Amino acid sequence: MTIDHLHSPSKIINIINLIFKHFNLTHLVYNNQIYYQRENDWASTPHIDTSYPRDEYLQCPFHNHSSTFTHAIYPDSITPTSPITYHFDHDQDFNHHLLHHTFFIHKPLQFSNHSNISLHHRGSNHCQLTLPFHSNISITPGYYSLTQLANLLWPLKSHSFDNYYELYHSSLSLSPSHFLISFDYGS
Repeated sequence: MTIDHLHSPSKIINIINLIFKHFNLTHLVYNNQIYYQRENDWASTPHIDTSYPRDEYLQCPFHNHSSTFTHAIYPDSITPTSPITYHFDHDQDFNHHLLHHTFFIHKPLQFSNHSNISLHHRGSNHCQLTLPFHSNISITPGYYSLTQLANLLWPLKSHSFDNYYELYHSSLSLSPSHFLISFDYGS
């Protein structure tokens, strides 16, 4: 097992870049059940739940929920009360060897979404689960796999399944333990 020590801002930014540039959300697991993105005009994953009617733009039950989260509300929507596990695939440029590394974080780290949330319908979360969005995330010291780090950081994306409209832009170290992550919203 390879252990990488994430003690410098540049190493932490490299991990952030790796996760948001090369990971793609395929599905989620909540209470031992798998949830996929529901079919919609902006679906960016080949793993689609077709059990619900196609989500057309004008007929979509899109809803801005409490101004902190953008998702489609369906009659059978579920708001999670326990942790969700994100599952990913990786693009062709990803070094799969890194999935076998363990990363050690030496001090508490804070991550902030500089872009906040996009309220535009494109790329919104079309899923039976109401997916979390967090403007700030803290990670405690300890050992983590790359997938565990991705699971911790992914709620910084307001549109969890989207890899076309909401794109990772950059990361900046505000201090050795605080990182600002920016997303860009395209047309």
